[in-house]
Amino acid sequence: MSDKALAISYDTFFKRFRLLSKWLNNERADALLIVNGNDNMAYSKTMSIHQWLFGYSLPNSAFIIYGKKMHIFASKKVCNFLKPAMSSEKEVEISVLEKSKTEDDKENAIKFVKYIENITSIKSLGHLPKDNFEGKFFEIMKLVLKDIKFDFLDVSASISNLFAVKDEDELEKIKKASETTAKIFNKELKETILNSVDEGKIKHSDLSAKTDKFVEKFAKGDMESLDLCYPPIIQSGGKFNLKFSVESDENNLHAGVIVCSMGLRYEYYCSNVIRTLMINANAEQKELYEYIVDKLYVYALEQIQPGKQFGEVSKAIEKKFSIDKPDLTKSLITSFGFSTGVEFKDRFLVLAGNSQSVFKKNMVIIFYIGLQNLENKTPTDKRSKLYAIWIGDTIVVGGAETRGENPELEVGGNLILTCLAKRRNKQNLFQLKDEPTEDIASKPLMEFDNYGRGQRRNATAQVTQVDETNEAKRKVHQHELFQKMLEDCEKRLLGVKTSDDNTKRKKNYISYKSRIALPKDDAIYNSHVFIDKRNHTVLLYPNGAISPFHMSIIKNASFTEEGDKSYLRFNFNAQGFNTLGKTIIDENTEDIYLKELTIKTSNMKLSNSAVNKGLALSNVFQTFKEEQKRYKTSELQAQENADLVVQDTIVINPRKEVPKLKDLFIRPTMSKQRISGNLECHQNGLRFSTMKGENIDIMFNNIKHAFYQPCDKEMIVLIHFHLKNPIVYSKKKQIDIQFYTEVGEMTTDLGKFNHMHDRDDLESEQKEKEMRKKINEAFLRFCNKVEEISNERVDFDQPFRKLGFMGCPNRSTVLLQPSTSCLVQLTEWPPFVVTMDEVELIFFERVNLSNKSFDMIIVFKDYNEKPVTITSLPQDKLDDIKSWLDHIDIFFSEGGKSLNWVKIMKNITDDPKKFLEEGGWAPLCGESDEESENEDMEEDEVYEPSDDGDEDGSDESADSEDAADSEFDEGDEEEESDSGEQGLDSDESKGMDWDELEEEARKADMETEPEDPPRKKRKH
Repeated sequence: MSDKALAISYDTFFKRFRLLSKWLNNERADALLIVNGNDNMAYSKTMSIHQWLFGYSLPNSAFIIYGKKMHIFASKKVCNFLKPAMSSEKEVEISVLEKSKTEDDKENAIKFVKYIENITSIKSLGHLPKDNFEGKFFEIMKLVLKDIKFDFLDVSASISNLFAVKDEDELEKIKKASETTAKIFNKELKETILNSVDEGKIKHSDLSAKTDKFVEKFAKGDMESLDLCYPPIIQSGGKFNLKFSVESDENNLHAGVIVCSMGLRYEYYCSNVIRTLMINANAEQKELYEYIVDKLYVYALEQIQPGKQFGEVSKAIEKKFSIDKPDLTKSLITSFGFSTGVEFKDRFLVLAGNSQSVFKKNMVIIFYIGLQNLENKTPTDKRSKLYAIWIGDTIVVGGAETRGENPELEVGGNLILTCLAKRRNKQNLFQLKDEPTEDIASKPLMEFDNYGRGQRRNATAQVTQVDETNEAKRKVHQHELFQKMLEDCEKRLLGVKTSDDNTKRKKNYISYKSRIALPKDDAIYNSHVFIDKRNHTVLLYPNGAISPFHMSIIKNASFTEEGDKSYLRFNFNAQGFNTLGKTIIDENTEDIYLKELTIKTSNMKLSNSAVNKGLALSNVFQTFKEEQKRYKTSELQAQENADLVVQDTIVINPRKEVPKLKDLFIRPTMSKQRISGNLECHQNGLRFSTMKGENIDIMFNNIKHAFYQPCDKEMIVLIHFHLKNPIVYSKKKQIDIQFYTEVGEMTTDLGKFNHMHDRDDLESEQKEKEMRKKINEAFLRFCNKVEEISNERVDFDQPFRKLGFMGCPNRSTVLLQPSTSCLVQLTEWPPFVVTMDEVELIFFERVNLSNKSFDMIIVFKDYNEKPVTITSLPQDKLDDIKSWLDHIDIFFSEGGKSLNWVKIMKNITDDPKKFLEEGGWAPLCGESDEESENEDMEEDEVYEPSDDGDEDGSDESADSEDAADSEFDEGDEEEESDSGEQGLDSDESKGMDWDELEEEARKADMETEPEDPPRKKRKH
């Protein structure tokens, strides 16, 4: 050990010594004896105690702790170092016995044992019998301790429980180790594996050996602090052993399923990360991987809670898996993790079915889930017949810091320290080459002649059978989702606020706390009325007493002149309303309210007065109007900004080179003209700066969703942020902010008539493709940097264009694209972002064979939030949308008519108990296929169909007016009905059957175009 390594912290030493002494008082042993030999063991309880207590390992030493005393037998160097501690802490008594320079110092060893024997308070000694070291010193100590007359007790398990809960200093070291582990895995090991697959043959052992160089690179010369916990384990090619004791073999890396496990220790504190990479995986492998990562892994982490037993959590995981995947239960490994610290794996704290150990807050667990001996039903070669999935992270039990804002960082209140190594499928599933496809044109003609029509008919029957099977599975799954939705709805509504609770309470305005605070102004006495602008109060002086009236209770005022008299009338608000016309609740229901008050004065100027009271009253009226207008403006602004949250101050990155995107435009614009600027990523947020010096800051902790949309088949590439709380710029609240740049011509010259094979056109097209690729790469690099700097608090999602469908959420029909967590439309402004986790159910309206389109109603779990309507969805996309919703576990239902969702939601929020008693959503979204039941539902009084098939078809001005009123305005019920439904109603009212309609149409055609043959027409 160097002198630098001996610089222990005395504060830490004494704090942990007192903790160890307190632990010893609760043990059966009267003293703790620790003997250390040469540092030949990578992990041991003895080494853990040395590192925990002293900060480093003391080789060839022994010490005994009893009460608040310690006697240590070590080298002169160690004893000299500990001597200053003897006088620095009065509560702890430390004594030393120096060991001679020779290793076989039997004489002093006997002295040390006699010292122990002379302690009268000791009858039993706690020790660690499993720790056996090499060296003469350890052998001598074992020899002289044989004859000691004390009972020896094994305290290994108890020491494990003591060290399981980490303090702040230990957690900080493990966090650094975990962060470095994840970075090395992401930037070095994973990239090396993927490059090796492309380049050719490389052995598992060679890949493992390369990791030492990666650690040296990140250690930057400080190799004493950073080291590998074990040689990284890399397995592929059908041979998988999901244990930490195995080594990477000499077989070549196989381009299929690759399991990687690696761990680093920082200042001897361990961490670990396990990931499975899949190359050219088939659909079954992808589905299983997605289930493990998104469902089983998350479920297991949610079960880990302080106070639960290890065995209880283990059995819950096994039960969950046996229900979801009963045919794969034999593949699930039997243990799911263990406690870690200085010792990589604590054998007494293993997450298995028979463990009675209890989770405690700030325990650090290496958690994992593994499946092995999985059969690949469509192998590409012999080595891909069997595969495995192994996912693991280092977590802090109950260590969540941001309340679950990032599922990659926190799950179930547990902090995932290795979250930088993402476990989602898009980061670990790779398609390095195109799947081989059969080209029908390349097949011999005779091959098709051998089958004929009968084979094609059979193929059609098989496709139909598959579709029917998928539909049956979907119905079963939807039934399960429906039952779960009803249960969750009932639990949520038991504590939901009714619409009355959302009504604003009357605000008590106090203009003056006492009469002493009243203004002293002669105008009060001269004109009997005075406007106090500072306190927004009207002061009246009737009958010799000043009476203040706050402007919040005054509705309006009027001034009239009749002959030689002037009148100033104040009309006061009725009970239950305020100046802004909002409904409020008045708690003082027994008060008597003033309705109006009139002040009369003469227009004649009295001889003994210098003031014309009529003119003064007119001036008061004008002052009141101005002040009331100012007051209303300030109140409206205060209400508008009521939901604004004070944002953190951005911490500028001191480095000159920060992740930056230049020459971007922002939406919404900051001014009337479009201004470009730069977007930079700093320590806790992003800053957009314009050439004029204007700045817009977006904090990481205020980003709800972040999207990156490349310019594939688009004219712009963009980064979009959907915020948790709005921010203000350009004097408006903004919840959606977008940064973009144009990558192509937004207009086309129709007068340009060049040949399609002109050289200039081909070159410009190629240049545009290269430019698009470079811009996409620049944006993607920026997004990756933001994710890294934000420690995964910001996770960029990318919309799936292939799953997109056309629809009209606002004014125009746009392409709506699902993403991992949302349904979005980002290209046109205003954007459309719906968080699918907040959705209760989806209802499809106007679904019948006569319509070419249908509407989709999105009902949120927060019933006070207005449902979102998307109109004009193509009928042929209905099945695709249903499949997507079923895949993300959202219940959906459908009906032939449009419903009045404003009234439905209002009835629910007004009387949640009645809603639950009537079956919740069952009457509306029942699963009966009988037409009569559907008709009964539509005629129900609660769910009365609306006269409008498109409730959201109104323009933005109407929406803004509604926003000033209640959330659900009953005025929406009086909108006009959909034109398509009017057509149907008009036909039915005539009472004509199909034959009569066809005959009428035929006669009309013959009159207009007699030369044409008659055509059959039907009105729709």
